[in-house]
Amino acid sequence: MGGQGTAFPLHGALHTGLLRHIRRFSWIYAPSLADLGFAVRTSCAAILSLLIAMWMELDSPQWAPLTVWVVAQSSRGESLSKARWRIVGTLAGSVAAMTLMAAFPQAPAMFFVCLALWIGLCCALATLLDQYRAYGLVLTGFTSAIIATGAIVQPDDVFAVSVARSSYIILGVLCEAVLAVLFMPNMVEHTRTQLLARLDDTFDATCSAIPTLVGMTAATARQAATGRLLDRIMAFSGQIEFAALELGPRNRVGDHARRALAGMLVMLAHARALQILSPRPDASPLPASEAPGRALATWLHDHAPPPGPDTMAARAWQPVAAALTHETTLVHDEMLACHATRHGDRFRFSLTSRRHAREAMHNGIRSSVAIMAAAVMWEITACTSSACVRCCARAHCHHGPRA
Repeated sequence: MGGQGTAFPLHGALHTGLLRHIRRFSWIYAPSLADLGFAVRTSCAAILSLLIAMWMELDSPQWAPLTVWVVAQSSRGESLSKARWRIVGTLAGSVAAMTLMAAFPQAPAMFFVCLALWIGLCCALATLLDQYRAYGLVLTGFTSAIIATGAIVQPDDVFAVSVARSSYIILGVLCEAVLAVLFMPNMVEHTRTQLLARLDDTFDATCSAIPTLVGMTAATARQAATGRLLDRIMAFSGQIEFAALELGPRNRVGDHARRALAGMLVMLAHARALQILSPRPDASPLPASEAPGRALATWLHDHAPPPGPDTMAARAWQPVAAALTHETTLVHDEMLACHATRHGDRFRFSLTSRRHAREAMHNGIRSSVAIMAAAVMWEITACTSSACVRCCARAHCHHGPRA
């Protein structure tokens, strides 16, 4: 009897663990409505682009649905950004390929040297950019290699190859854009609501974290808490560009939102200064019933060090606390400016990311050397196909720069 009594809990635990593992794959057998709509939209756009490409009797119609699958994203703004830079990269790469073929029609050595230098330059510049601007430059590099080496046996066909590849890309992008507009009729209102809700949540989290950060004396715990909040703010900052694209070109919502997030970073810097001046390990958290900005100002006033003639912390606390309160007010004003598009609003705000010059140089040199090595192999083996050069260009353009 005792052995049976202990067997039943083990069987129940195994059953519970198996169910837990099955639920982890619920996105396959029970997708959400948004995921299902995205899958249906992308499939319809891919089928439509394939049918149009076949109706136009293009040589490689499979490139059109492939473009749809590449540029399609769950966020409409992200799809717009990726599609835009894919078109720019394809057109720039096509022009570069035709230029190289026209400049060196009977000089393969100079052709491959210039192609390697061009791809190295694209990869180096892509390392210095972020978001899909880097993707556009990467695409410029390997599109140049694909078109130029695809027509290397018959240089007179480079224009036809270039036009064909550009047609596939543009056709796929247009089909994806049209289907996205049909599937998301209230995109602007939905995007603005999501942006405002996320701004409010991030602002509340920042204000609520400041009393905790000021009271922390353990460096490891403080750095971990600050790092989590910084990751949240920076991840949100990277998505604002896509939300601004969904809202349309004639608004400054993205600029106001980026300014608000920058203000939250300044608030964290002021909080760190207060923690250095006078930690408050016994401080109470912010009340949940009051507005975060007003509650933080009250907290700073109530937890100020007691005044004294020889207390440096008391004299230094007041200006830092005043600067923190002022920055909180500015952040709140920027959040209010995101609620509606104001006529004549010309406010602009941009964040400059760090440029990794050494990494850019390494990526550019590595890509150039790889293309030159593939060209030497192609020349030594006297291969009639240039697939090795194209594959090498694609591989190193993808893995060279940061995403």
